Amino acid sequence: MKDEKIISASTETNPMLYKNFFIMYYSEKLAAVKVVTLIIAIIMFVAALYFYYSDFPLIWTGVFMWIGLLLIIYPRNAYRKPYRRMKNERVTTYFDFYADSMTERSGGSSESFKYSDIYRTIETNQYFYIFHTPESASVVEKSDINLGDADGLRALLKSKTNYKRRK
Repeated sequence: MKDEKIISASTETNPMLYKNFFIMYYSEKLAAVKVVTLIIAIIMFVAALYFYYSDFPLIWTGVFMWIGLLLIIYPRNAYRKPYRRMKNERVTTYFDFYADSMTERSGGSSESFKYSDIYRTIETNQYFYIFHTPESASVVEKSDINLGDADGLRALLKSKTNYKRRK
């Protein structure tokens, strides 16, 4: 006999959902990269100032400034390419949460996941991101919960998975 359904939701993807997901995903994935590139960018800016005040050709100042800017901007905008590729895809996914597992149905296929096998869960003000692996995630929009509520889902995921809250 299957456990009783505790929480149920259906989320339809849309451009804003994809954008928020990719921003959050790359922010998590590239957190260490951002720190390292910021440090290197500061070194590049200091080198640019050194070359400028040491009367080296102005091209060297420009090259070091350009590299520094690139190192600051690129990691913070890495989400844009995958977002542009997927933003117009529409998929409705149905989620059912039970005591020890969850099921996910979309496009005629169904998968079941034990909470103990879930890599990480991240909650934001609008979504629950359920990472099955570091590279694969499901997104539950809080407003799309139709059986139970966001507080109940939070309590369930917090007690059963590696849970993290983000703003």
